[in-house]
Amino acid sequence: MDAIDYCANKVATQGTPGYYVVLFQPPPVRAALVALRALERELSDVAELCTDQAVAQRKLNYWQQELHSNSTLASHPVTRA
Repeated sequence: MDAIDYCANKVATQGTPGYYVVLFQPPPVRAALVALRALERELSDVAELCTDQAVAQRKLNYWQQELHSNSTLASHPVTRA
């Protein structure tokens, strides 16, 4: 599974609002929208699902490092996309 497929599975499952938002966009725009929505989902999952503040802080620190890294050094599919 490549990075865009990972992102699409995260946010644009067929029949969901996210799917229809990107469905009729040109491929480059579609890929960018899917990647941004997947990042949004990843970050909101930290806020919604982490009950331990220390765990949430570590996850947010991880995302901060990912977002500041060079795209060739990114390890998460969302940041590679």
